[in-house]
Amino acid sequence: MEFKDTATQLSNIPLFSTTDISASPFSVLSIVVILIGLVLFKVSVIAALLVLAAGVVWIYLWDSSVEKAREMKRLTIVTNSGNAFPIVFNDKAFLSQVVNLLTDITRNPETAGEININVKDCTFSGNSHVVTNAIGKKRRQKRWSI
Repeated sequence: MEFKDTATQLSNIPLFSTTDISASPFSVLSIVVILIGLVLFKVSVIAALLVLAAGVVWIYLWDSSVEKAREMKRLTIVTNSGNAFPIVFNDKAFLSQVVNLLTDITRNPETAGEININVKDCTFSGNSHVVTNAIGKKRRQKRWSI
């Protein structure tokens, strides 16, 4: 298995797990900014509108980041030496296929061959029997899904 500048054998991986991406906590300061904007109406309408807009935009950006975090999941691969490699997936179904693929390779390492996993495009490639099975499962799932 290779990651940019690191290579490790799958036999050296005793653990891989998936976890949700934690969302950033809500900032109470955004509410304080909105309250300051409301108070500013007594002084200057333009300043009040600008401060209110800043508070609303702050809350909107927080909400967007929470929604994005809900859609993502992290695969963490731990090696025998204790190094951990976290990989973030935007597609939970593809992550499930990757975990199944890694499980198959762990159970039967001699069938591994060359396998390329493109997380960005959610694709498998390579000359391995395991990849053929993973792609075949994906096609069967698509064919039978309603």
